[in-house]
Amino acid sequence: GMIRYQWPMANGTMAIQGDIDYRSGTLFSLTGADTVNQGGYEVANARLSYTTSDDKWEAAVYVNNLLDEEYRVSQFDLSGNVLIDAGGVLSLVEQYYGRPRWVGGSISYNF
Repeated sequence: GMIRYQWPMANGTMAIQGDIDYRSGTLFSLTGADTVNQGGYEVANARLSYTTSDDKWEAAVYVNNLLDEEYRVSQFDLSGNVLIDAGGVLSLVEQYYGRPRWVGGSISYNF
C-alpha cells in the first residue's frame, strides 16, 4: 500500500509519501523444509520530493527499509549435495538477504 500527500510550494509541488510491502511468507523450495522458508515480514519506505511547475525537474530524498527489517530474498538448501571425507553429509544452507535500511537522493530531468 502507499499513501501520498502533495502541496504547492515555491512555484512547484512538494510531496511526501510512504509505502509498505507485506509478505505473509515465502517458500524457496518445493520441499517446504524450515531451512528454506521465510516467515512474514513488512518493508516500509518513505520519500520527500520537490517537482518544478513544468514537471521537468524533480529532487527527492528517501529512506528504504525504514524499520531496518531483516528478511531473505532467496535461499538454497544444499544439504545432501556436499559430501565430507568421512562419508557423511554436510548440511549447508545458502541465504541471500534483502537490503538493510538505506538513505539516498535523486535528481531527475524529464525531456
